[in-house]
Amino acid sequence: MNRDAPPVRVAFNGVMGARYSELLQASLALPHALRCVGADSDAWADALATAEVVISMDWPATSPPAPKLRLLHLPGAGTDSVDVAALPAGCAACNVFEHEVPIAEYCVRAMLEHAIGVTATDRRFRSGDWSDSLVAGGPTHGELQGRVLGILGYGRIGRALAKRADAFGMEVRAVTAHPVLEPPLAETVTPDRLAEAAAQYDYLVVACPLTPVTHGMVDARVLATMKPEAVLINVGRGLVVDEQALFRSLERGDIGGAVIDVWYRYPGPPGPRDVRPSQYNFESLPNVWMTPHTSAWSTPMLERRFAIIADNIVRMREGRPLLNRFA
Repeated sequence: MNRDAPPVRVAFNGVMGARYSELLQASLALPHALRCVGADSDAWADALATAEVVISMDWPATSPPAPKLRLLHLPGAGTDSVDVAALPAGCAACNVFEHEVPIAEYCVRAMLEHAIGVTATDRRFRSGDWSDSLVAGGPTHGELQGRVLGILGYGRIGRALAKRADAFGMEVRAVTAHPVLEPPLAETVTPDRLAEAAAQYDYLVVACPLTPVTHGMVDARVLATMKPEAVLINVGRGLVVDEQALFRSLERGDIGGAVIDVWYRYPGPPGPRDVRPSQYNFESLPNVWMTPHTSAWSTPMLERRFAIIADNIVRMREGRPLLNRFA
C-alpha cells in the first residue's frame, strides 16, 4: 500500500453516515477524507464533485455529477434503488451482506415464539394468572422439532436459517430457482411449484430479493393452500407477498399468523417517522407480529459490513478485484 498517496475522498450519504462512520474509520487502513452529508442537501453535490468513493443505499438517475467517482458502495444488500445506467463511466458498484446470521436468529426466535408463546404467557403470569401452568392443567404449547420449514429463496439467509432449523430437529425444504439438494434440505422445488409445496409447510419464510419475477410471488393462491395453523415470516421484501391477499388471509384466520419485518411503505429520510407500513391495518390483527425492518440490525453485523467496505476501498486503490461487485 502506498502511504504517500493522497487521501481517498469518501462521501457517506444519509443517517448511517452520521451514526456509523466511526466503524468505517476503525477499519480503513489508509489515509482518507470522509464527509457525511444528506443527499437532500447542497453539500451532497459539493461532496460528489471530488469523491472517489460514495457509500449510499441508492443512486438515482437524478444524482449530481460525480466526475471522479470510482466506487459506489452500498452499506446493505438491496440493489433495487441503484440506477446502474446512471453511474459515471468506470465506476464500480458493490454491496455487502453479513446479515444472514441475525436474520436467521430472528426467524428462529419468531418460530419459537409462535410455538411456545413465552411473551403472552409472561404477560398473563405477571398479572398473577397461573392458568398456563401444568399444575393448573393449563394448555400445552408446541415444539419446533418435527415441524416443516419452507424457505423461499435459498441464498445466504436461507442457508443460515436451514442450519439453525436443522439443529432444532425441523424438516427443512427450500423453494429456489436453482434447486440443489444439499444437507440439511429434505426437498427443493422451483418457484412454479410454490403453491403445491406451501401446503406442506408449518412455517414459510420469505427470504428472497425483490425482482420482477418475485414481485407478488406469494399471492392469494399460495396463501390459500397453506395449513390453517401455518405461519408466514417475511424477512425478504414486503412486495414479494401480495399485501391485500396477506391481510385478508390473516383477517379471516385462513392461516395461523404472520411475522412481518419488511413492509410496503417506509419513511423517506428526512421525512416523518409516523408513516404507516401498509395501507391495511395489520396492527389490528392479533395473529400478526410486527417489527420495523430490524431483523438484521445487530452490532456485529454492522462491524462485519464496514470491515468489508473498508477492504474494498483499499482494493480499489490497489487495483485488486472487488468483493461483492454487482456493476
